[in-house]
Amino acid sequence: MTDTAPQASGHGAAGPDASDDAALITRSLRAPECFGALFDRHAPAISRYIARRLGPDAADDLVAETFLTAFRRRGRYDAAQADARPWLYGIATRLIGRHRRDEVRFFRAIARTGVDPAAEPVADQAIDRVAAQAASRELAAAVAALSRAQRDVLLLVASGLSYQEADRLSKDNKEFIRTLFPQGLIYKALLPDDVQEAIGVVGAQTRGVEKMLRAIGFTYGERIDPFDGGPHFHARTDDVTLVKATRRARVVAGDSEDGKTAIVSVDRAEAPHFLAVSTRASGTGEVALPEAARRALGVSAGDEVGFVYL
Repeated sequence: MTDTAPQASGHGAAGPDASDDAALITRSLRAPECFGALFDRHAPAISRYIARRLGPDAADDLVAETFLTAFRRRGRYDAAQADARPWLYGIATRLIGRHRRDEVRFFRAIARTGVDPAAEPVADQAIDRVAAQAASRELAAAVAALSRAQRDVLLLVASGLSYQEADRLSKDNKEFIRTLFPQGLIYKALLPDDVQEAIGVVGAQTRGVEKMLRAIGFTYGERIDPFDGGPHFHARTDDVTLVKATRRARVVAGDSEDGKTAIVSVDRAEAPHFLAVSTRASGTGEVALPEAARRALGVSAGDEVGFVYL
């Protein structure tokens, strides 16, 4: 297979269509013609998605470009993801982003005329056609007014991506996942009782973590995770018990087998800006550190470090 957009074709007796997408993409690294099965499998959905955003005239070219880009990048595909749809939708979305003005014009044209060239055929009854055109105009006007990221969210989810698939796509597009969050106020009193009771409460498996965080100075920040409702804990750096207990001292070379367990740390001007090790140390104004600890921290005798005995 040459470096051209994969096209639908026969795929031989090997039966790549029976594989999940990840296996198919992996096999295509050795047998490029197998990639055509991915085209057969997902091109119709990608075409509908692009047509929904830019109109049917643009769909064929961008579908070809989407799969050509996917073919070129298949060596970097995460084989742990059996379904390649989010990956393909992500590629198509980035390509659509180059045509943002065309997309806005497309939806504004629908808002003006009520004619949606990408819509599925509606019922023959005149009243249904009139109602569909009116709804189409209102929807198109609203979509045209959205930001690019908001349109990405709306139309990707409308194309059938699940929450988990949208979450995978967000790894490359943080603005995408941010726009999934509600922009207005949510009134807790309007939520079901069981939902209200779960807000700001940690699960049974993480109660130990909550106890540890509270013990070292963290408190509930009156904010919750937008997905599971769990609490956010925060603390001022200077209020964390380990930070408060940290003292400064000069390093001296020495074997500290008889010392106490300590966390010894160092601030650095260059990255990594903070290093810490757990080691046995002794002393107060001067801290005796074994060679391995000095090497890990990049310090020598006479350098200043922070330390706290545990």
